[in-house]
Amino acid sequence: NFTSGWGAHATYSIFDWKGAILLPEEVNLQEAALSPLAAVAFLGVKMSEVKRGNLVCVIGQGIVGQMAAQLSRLRGAKVIACDPIDQRVELSSAYSADRAINPGSMNLKDIVTKEKSEGADIIIDTSGNTKLIDDLLDILCPKGKICLQACYPDVSINPEVLKTHFGDLYSKHPKQPRSICPSGWEYEDHKEIIQLLLKRKIRISPLISHYINSDNAPETYRLMLE
Repeated sequence: NFTSGWGAHATYSIFDWKGAILLPEEVNLQEAALSPLAAVAFLGVKMSEVKRGNLVCVIGQGIVGQMAAQLSRLRGAKVIACDPIDQRVELSSAYSADRAINPGSMNLKDIVTKEKSEGADIIIDTSGNTKLIDDLLDILCPKGKICLQACYPDVSINPEVLKTHFGDLYSKHPKQPRSICPSGWEYEDHKEIIQLLLKRKIRISPLISHYINSDNAPETYRLMLE
């Protein structure tokens, strides 16, 4: 049963799923392999109701963050992206965001408030780093939305983390922030992503840094961990 166990550990899976998507021959298979992650970003952008004229700040420029930035721009938003890895910042600047920065060398709050004094309309966090949440709320405009797009395993393991890393939430009450919590992706969103890939409205191929054979798994895990 693919849906209950996700099949992540399986050598092969046999399943009957009416939600399978038949890929058009014109779709790049490497991009199609990553399209579910683009659909994850699509759901977050949709639930956040990103619209033309919004200032959107995307934290983390892995594949979900890059897609969230590209999809927000498609809706007419101005996007500031942030990641501590220079290679991701460069790719984001080229393909995904209006401006991408490394927080180690530039102050994100200064960049955001210079663009809009009240702060970002929408913040999409794809980092999964709960230590950032308090700071992110600080750069959110009144009645703005924060989309918690990542996985937050430390909160699942220890709910007390919320008290430690969400800071003094009482001081944020006057802003009346809205929290958006997408989970996974939806079938119709995935179909839309395939169409956007066909029309070259979003770009995934330039973001792929490695093509790896399964024989190189140990080296691959070392790369990821380091």
